[in-house]
Amino acid sequence: MLLLVAWEVWNERNVRIFRRIYFSAASLIANIKDQARMWCFVSEKS
Repeated sequence: MLLLVAWEVWNERNVRIFRRIYFSAASLIANIKDQARMWCFVSEKS
């Protein structure tokens, strides 16, 4: 889970720097939750 959060924060940082697109903290948290659900879903299928 820690790796997922770090990855999403890193991606958010890159989008802010290189694309100059800013998302809210709530949007970042929602994205992390969505990705966590996806990771769990894929893990169950494996």
